[in-house]
Amino acid sequence: FVLLNGSPRDLAVTPDGDTLLVHTGRRIYEFDLASLPPGGGGLSITNSRPFPATHSGVYAGLDSVVCTNEFAAVIAPSGQTTRLRLYDLTSGTAPMLVYSDEIDGWPIDVDFTPDGAYVVVSSSNRYIVVDVRTLQTRLEVDSGQIGWFPWCDGVAVHPDHAAAFGDRTSVVEG
Repeated sequence: FVLLNGSPRDLAVTPDGDTLLVHTGRRIYEFDLASLPPGGGGLSITNSRPFPATHSGVYAGLDSVVCTNEFAAVIAPSGQTTRLRLYDLTSGTAPMLVYSDEIDGWPIDVDFTPDGAYVVVSSSNRYIVVDVRTLQTRLEVDSGQIGWFPWCDGVAVHPDHAAAFGDRTSVVEG
């Protein structure tokens, strides 16, 4: 086993099964699963990057890391905002930060579209869609809500549509 700095928040495996990403309250850890010996064992940290969160427990956000074979999207609370970071997993020996944004409201959910072209983030106050190919915000919607309800899956994506919701509102974009 491996000791990690911070409390566990979420984990994701790339679709090809080669990389495991773990988000704790302090860091993003990368593990190389492709080079594990037969029969398991030997799991060790390949890389890690600092990404501290300001809250723990229920305020930490849910579904905080998702990935494709090329990119990882990570969200974490910072005061009353959601920090989004997008990492390029193909940039060499360590994931490279390629996009960063702060979104008003507590973090709720993050997900990629099935083709990996967009990442959709929902917070308690806003929804954003980032084009991963251009690293530009494609859509940003103020939900007009007050408060938050984090015990839900706030983002669902389809090749043609994305749906996001928070405490009292929902948005569906085509």
